[in-house]
Amino acid sequence: ETYRGCGWGGPEGEMEEGRFRRDFWNQPASSPDPIGDMRRARELANSAARDRLGGDLWRPLPADLELEYRSLMGPLTDDPSALIAPLLIVAKVFVDGLDAKLLKKAAGVTQKDEKSLSLLRRLLTSHGDSDDCSKVLRDLYAMRSRGGVAHLSNSDSKAALADLGIDGVAPIAAFESVVRQVGTAVARIGELLTDATEADDSEYD
Repeated sequence: ETYRGCGWGGPEGEMEEGRFRRDFWNQPASSPDPIGDMRRARELANSAARDRLGGDLWRPLPADLELEYRSLMGPLTDDPSALIAPLLIVAKVFVDGLDAKLLKKAAGVTQKDEKSLSLLRRLLTSHGDSDDCSKVLRDLYAMRSRGGVAHLSNSDSKAALADLGIDGVAPIAAFESVVRQVGTAVARIGELLTDATEADDSEYD
């Protein structure tokens, strides 16, 4: 059974089941919180990076972006343009916000003009990342650079959206999918750094 939000004055799309159970059945039920999970994953990964690399993997955000990030919400309608602003915020925080100086130091020998995402991939590979967990960040960057945010219908952007698994997906579901992917990837990054630190510490026990 599906629960449509439109009938209760909410955004277009299905009503989240946890809310339906609370509001209409008076049952205790938690709601998924992919945005909160993503934020917490970033904090934990930065903590792991401080222990392993000596600094935060993601830099502190400028005040205006910090405000946007803390108040981040997904699209409230299925209008494709509603996906633009929230995805830009995610890209700015998790791609633009990478600390290139820290990554260059941690990755060792670098190629001329090597970008942060390439440095991150090499660093994670050296820490045992066999699944390329940062791929979603490169896909997010590719979507921006191909015009995938500003021009959702051109061929390059459709290819980038397909890489993210959201080509043809309604904006509400597409945003949630990207947020979940980013949160999972960032959590895995934190785990890799933590595991490496713990492995080093165990050698001295």
